[in-house]
Amino acid sequence: MKKTILISIAILLVLILSIVLLTNRPNQPNTDNSGSDNSIVYSQENIIINVIAQSQNQGIYMVEFNKGQSLLSIMQKLKETDNSFNYLTEDASFGSFIKSINNIEANSSNEFWNIKINGSDSTVGISDIYPNNNDSISFNLTSF
Repeated sequence: MKKTILISIAILLVLILSIVLLTNRPNQPNTDNSGSDNSIVYSQENIIINVIAQSQNQGIYMVEFNKGQSLLSIMQKLKETDNSFNYLTEDASFGSFIKSINNIEANSSNEFWNIKINGSDSTVGISDIYPNNNDSISFNLTSF
């Protein structure tokens, strides 16, 4: 009789542990098992990149990206896929900063490329910005 009770308790504990583990699983990306390589499928999101210099629009780009990508990696993808877009960065002790966009170079003595996200100045650089779907990113050549 005691053996039956112990077995029943053990089975009950295993069931409870299984339920707890299944309900507390971290979110996993969706996987597509229809292909031969079992690749992870990420949802495509979009941002708009707007380049403004000398009070003129120098280019507007709609860019697809995967959630979690930095603005720097999104810009690199755009540079590789659209030959009308280019940029140069320079590394500094605080991270990378933009030297030029679309062959328009900021004069380091009195200009910089200001980054605005949905109209608000960014407080971090391109490697630390992780856009959300439908964000509008503006690069404005700004005098100081």
